[in-house]
Amino acid sequence: MVNKVKKESVDLITFEKALNYCNTMVGKNCEPNTIISNTWYLWQDRRSNYHLMYKDYSINKVRHLIVDPYTGEKDAKIEINNAGGRAYKKMKKYLKRYNEDINYEDNDKYLSYSWIPFEYMDTYNVGKDLHAYEYDSNSNYLAQMKKPLPYGNIVRRDDYVGKGEIGFSITKGKNNKNIIEPIFKGFANIIFKTKIYNGLVDFANNMYEKRLSLPEGDERDAFKVIICSAHGNLKYHNIFMAAAIIGYSKQELLSYCGDTHVYMNTVDSIICDKPIDNIPLGKELGQYKLKHSNEGFTYYSHGIKYWENGEVSHKGLKKARIGIDTMKFYIDYKGELHRYE
Repeated sequence: MVNKVKKESVDLITFEKALNYCNTMVGKNCEPNTIISNTWYLWQDRRSNYHLMYKDYSINKVRHLIVDPYTGEKDAKIEINNAGGRAYKKMKKYLKRYNEDINYEDNDKYLSYSWIPFEYMDTYNVGKDLHAYEYDSNSNYLAQMKKPLPYGNIVRRDDYVGKGEIGFSITKGKNNKNIIEPIFKGFANIIFKTKIYNGLVDFANNMYEKRLSLPEGDERDAFKVIICSAHGNLKYHNIFMAAAIIGYSKQELLSYCGDTHVYMNTVDSIICDKPIDNIPLGKELGQYKLKHSNEGFTYYSHGIKYWENGEVSHKGLKKARIGIDTMKFYIDYKGELHRYE
């Protein structure tokens, strides 16, 4: 249900008025997608955070101004309308130069399939005061697009993966969903030939260089969102290619984790107990930057972690709620405060 405010608010709306309106909703029930004007609207997420949305038609971006329902503190982030579609449109231009097509003709048969993201967390050390190192990849998904990826149709089923090939296992996951897992060596249920797509190599290199050339700020942040969405959109054109990129990311991160104790990782970052000697550091695409070096660190989940310098990851929480004590709490969809045990 959409809830319109008084017409005079629509006519005379300003950022300050929109913000004040948003603040008045804190602690109260609010219908999602409350329209404030033709460019501002308010919605409430499942954790009861209030998002004040502004659409800037000039660069097709949406600015979120998020109000913490518990503290009233505000924070901002940027999302891009149809970022995945825009990324794919750019990708097609590069592929066209080489007469390359990434679309898999039977892709619709597998659209309901999914893959398991490579995320690990050491549950034993949750909530403890630690010292850690964090390595973050420079656009990991873009870097993996430059590797040999599946093309054409399935060449064999239920066989061993050969040279110049990539395989995929199909298993049942939760709720009987089919899970695709890339297989680079060994037995696989589905096997494709592979090739390096020159268009994707150019796309990855040029998109990353473009991002680095932009000054810090909204435009660079917006461009980063488009880059990050490029992989996600691949699923709708070639789900096996998208799964292969995840597999390469997993394979690469595992190659760096052997001599350290990993507290947690995602597909493009590692947080561990000591330096990693063989990880490539630098500013180039696919290299890593050392974000934290032997710093105080505490975590409660992939989304809730705290660094000694005050940096907080806060999926479902706000940056304003900094500190170990406040991080032990979260707000549910009813706006009620709970404690992480």
